[in-house]
Amino acid sequence: MSSTLTAATSPAVMKAPSRKKKSLREHQQTPHFYEGIKKIEALAAHTDVHFIHWLELGQ
Repeated sequence: MSSTLTAATSPAVMKAPSRKKKSLREHQQTPHFYEGIKKIEALAAHTDVHFIHWLELGQ
């Protein structure tokens, strides 16, 4: 008896279970989405402070 895998049962051929794609509204309600928004807002605020300081130095 051979213990080789056939093409149908090979792990490389087997497909991962498909996940339902979230709608935009569902995605916006996830904690991951809000964490990303907070990081972007923090980076934007930090950048604005440096930009304003740079403008003040130039005057």
